[in-house]
Amino acid sequence: MVVQETKEYQVKGNLKLVVQNYCECYHCPILHPELAAIHNYMGGRNDLHDGPFLGDYMEFNDDKNSITASGELCCPPLDGVKDANLNRVYYYAIFPNMLLSLHPEYVM
Repeated sequence: MVVQETKEYQVKGNLKLVVQNYCECYHCPILHPELAAIHNYMGGRNDLHDGPFLGDYMEFNDDKNSITASGELCCPPLDGVKDANLNRVYYYAIFPNMLLSLHPEYVM
């Protein structure tokens, strides 16, 4: 993988609210309808129960393959991503301040 872009955010807010907002998508149909149309915003899971992290995956809707404007992959999937993981995006909060999104073809 190659770093394509780096962004840094200064957030004047409660860290717990920022992480909670990232880890749930109940607000997505109203504030991010395009995102809600791509993946099952009600299907989030939590597979990590111990340690300084929180997260799991959401599956793409049947007619979508990626979180892009078109819903299609923007480039080939990353090496080793196959089977069910081609239909998922993994979201992880790594405390205290890292939010990590693992997509089939990119990492954010």
